[in-house]
Amino acid sequence: TDDFQQSLSIESIAEKIRHLDFCYDVIIIDQFDNIEGIDFVNMDIPILIKALAQELNVPIVLQAQLNKSSISNALTSNGSIDAKKITGNALKGTSALEHQSSMVLTLVPKNESKEICGHHAEKIVCQTVKNRYGATASINLWFFGGFNLFFDENEISQLDNTIIDG
Repeated sequence: TDDFQQSLSIESIAEKIRHLDFCYDVIIIDQFDNIEGIDFVNMDIPILIKALAQELNVPIVLQAQLNKSSISNALTSNGSIDAKKITGNALKGTSALEHQSSMVLTLVPKNESKEICGHHAEKIVCQTVKNRYGATASINLWFFGGFNLFFDENEISQLDNTIIDG
């Protein structure tokens, strides 16, 4: 559902979600930077998002960017990003976003690409940098941007005999 033409305040988003006619297993808010009021340090928005998830008993996935200083601190000499240097507090905005989150998952480019089954793929590392209820881990993935598909690096060999149509 994408019908927030009039206001992107967290209050209007919450009201819209509360009045949906059917139940969702998960709610995705794309993009944290578009919510009104996050352009300044605002602890209330992450707290309200967490309260909404608890009220509705539905996980809310919030897409957010990494802050510039975390990216520059993680840059290697060859210009790639060392994913191990990215932490939960690397999210753009206030540290309340990380503090209120049960899990922080990052997708970090590895500056590797190759053709797989005749299609361009970019390597990324998907890592859990914070998990309040479990372990943290990482997995290497190949991203097929033309299809918006991710494949586990270890499963890519299964695609060798598969034809992917555009």
